[in-house]
Amino acid sequence: MQQPAGHPPGAVRPGQTLDARSRNTAVSVLVADDDVGVAQAFARCLGLWYHLAGVVTTLESLPTAVRLHAPHILVLDLSFADRSSLRILPEVRRVSPATRVVMLTVHTDPVLVEAAFIAGAHGYVSKQADLAELPLAIDEVLLGRSFVSPLVYTHKPDGIPVLAELRPLSRLQPTPRQLDVLRLLRFGYSNGKVAERLGIAVKTVDDHLHDIRELTGISSRALLIRWAEHLMTAPS
Repeated sequence: MQQPAGHPPGAVRPGQTLDARSRNTAVSVLVADDDVGVAQAFARCLGLWYHLAGVVTTLESLPTAVRLHAPHILVLDLSFADRSSLRILPEVRRVSPATRVVMLTVHTDPVLVEAAFIAGAHGYVSKQADLAELPLAIDEVLLGRSFVSPLVYTHKPDGIPVLAELRPLSRLQPTPRQLDVLRLLRFGYSNGKVAERLGIAVKTVDDHLHDIRELTGISSRALLIRWAEHLMTAPS
């Protein structure tokens, strides 16, 4: 049966179930997650619908794996222990520019979603979503479009979709001293002023900001401040 125009071969069309999906071995997928069990589980599922290029469980080996396999799709977790994969995403895009990146993560903070797209992601899927959402996201980015999990969105009374409020950030939890630094950044203090207020060296403030960026993957100071505002105003 011929596929409707605008859908990749094997795509899940609106109203269609995963059982009706045909396998598309022309599309290769690489899965990267620091939890070996989770990575293998998603790899088994994706292997039913695409050619599985492999599984990666460390950030250090990710650029080499992407260069070696040059997959059509990289399904990438955001958190690798105390590091964010967004920090290495530009290098991944550099070694394989044609690879499309779909983030698959528990984190649905809208600032992190924005940071992911700035870093080079093409899709963003929540691990809490229905399993059918992941191949839908892959199909969308293969068509050159972007995809954001509906779980990241809510709706105003007038029906306009907006980014949802901050969800729990799981492992993305700053230390008490890092929170002190973030609080002062929100008030517009420079690193020097932050150091003065906290009674620490400017180098120590710089180190805290470096660690926060490693944790979140957010490079932009403005986005980092917005993330801090979400973090500190979110209901516990």
